[in-house]
Amino acid sequence: MSGHVLKNQWENEPFAFPDNYRFARLAAVMGCWALLVQSLLLLVLQDDWELKTNLILQTSALMCFGWFMWGRSGTFLSAPFLFAGSIYLWHTPFLLGYYFAIAEVFSYPGNAFNFGFQFIYKAVAFVGLCLGLYVAGAIVGCGNDRSRRQVSLSLAALCHRSLGEPARKMGWYLLLLMLAVFVWFFLGQGGNVIRGDYLDLYANNDLSLSSLLFFRSELLWVFVIVLLVACYRKRKLTCVLLGLGSVVIAAFMATLGARTFPFVCLSALFISWDSFVSRVRLWVIVVFVLSLSAAGYVIASTRDAGLGANVFNFAGSGRDRLDLLETFYEQGKSIKVVLRTFEFSQKTGLVYGRTLADSALSVIPLPILKIVGYKPVDKLSVWIVKQSPDLEAFTGLGSSLPAELLYNFGIPSCIIFMLIGWSLSRSYFRYVITGDMFSGVLVMTAAAMCLVVMRDDTDSYFRLLVYSFLLMGWLRWRRELFILRASPLSKLAFEQR
Repeated sequence: MSGHVLKNQWENEPFAFPDNYRFARLAAVMGCWALLVQSLLLLVLQDDWELKTNLILQTSALMCFGWFMWGRSGTFLSAPFLFAGSIYLWHTPFLLGYYFAIAEVFSYPGNAFNFGFQFIYKAVAFVGLCLGLYVAGAIVGCGNDRSRRQVSLSLAALCHRSLGEPARKMGWYLLLLMLAVFVWFFLGQGGNVIRGDYLDLYANNDLSLSSLLFFRSELLWVFVIVLLVACYRKRKLTCVLLGLGSVVIAAFMATLGARTFPFVCLSALFISWDSFVSRVRLWVIVVFVLSLSAAGYVIASTRDAGLGANVFNFAGSGRDRLDLLETFYEQGKSIKVVLRTFEFSQKTGLVYGRTLADSALSVIPLPILKIVGYKPVDKLSVWIVKQSPDLEAFTGLGSSLPAELLYNFGIPSCIIFMLIGWSLSRSYFRYVITGDMFSGVLVMTAAAMCLVVMRDDTDSYFRLLVYSFLLMGWLRWRRELFILRASPLSKLAFEQR
């Protein structure tokens, strides 16, 4: 190791940038610029060779960025890298396997190219621009280590290195509330849901109060898990018990045939453990990803035959063997949402921020919106189904964050990913360097949720972020008030901040 060392001074746990850190930064910058330039060329030239080159550059840029982030943060699960990996994972693996004939499963595109195939070059270039601009923003957002280390030594920052007793109480109150909704739903409606078909969950518009509360609040589990792990990061036994409880909750959720919610909760547990408790080794990360991939494949193969315990009965699915490549094949097919958005938006036009405004207003309770007469536009996932004659109701393709921005503002919307990268990276390294636990909880909640929002509509994601921001803002204020009352020196430090 060289002398280029960064210390987590709030935990007294040093970690060092490797000797080739500057080379890793240069590689990330060059990979980013190469991807951006080649994506612009693909928009103009539009041929298969340029498309294959772009897919290779997307892969290379992600690897270089991951190398840089590992040297920068000391972990393979940094929030900026997780977001970049989500862009890549949901949009690129299928096309990479298809155009390079990696395996037999990729030679069957299914309905991926039924619509929008004439825009394949634009779609790949657009995803490349989104990824490249995000990486560029994240690199800039890393900021200046020296200035942040000075901030981390100030008395004003000391109170943010612990969440305090109010955060622990809030975590337990939220946990009890979520458990109450969970038990209420499963005791009252769980049996009927499990005995029904998987698509009945989406086709039934006449939901009970317990069902509405359950489905509208289920992603709040992510925030609760991250908050409690952060509060008890120095008590490993408590964190282990929280982890076991999260696994049980995820297993019950999986009996409903859904994969997204159980997986995002387990991912939240995994990355918050890495961030707050102790670093997770690379081989453990690999085993975790493969395990989720296998579980996802089993659930997708069995849920059409019945819910409940049947989703874990792979023998009854009719499949011969477990094919992990098919998981990456399915995940990467979110590119078909981008393809259809390109084609259908030519006929219907762009919505110029309407779906994003609807997402922002989704924090307001639905009865209030109905009283004032507010009528949202169709979500991207619903709009895609309505425009696609080959899709039936409630059997859609999901959504895609790049596609939703494209649906709103067209190709120039890719610049928004640079702002996302800058903001996420800045918040993450504020936590890493200064030890601001309030920023840490928010950014790791966002990192866990990015695994969902990359292929889902933005309303639930935005709603969770707003609630998390408000709750953590209130807890930060309570913590600062406590420190100010406890120490006159702290009051002086805040006045000079």
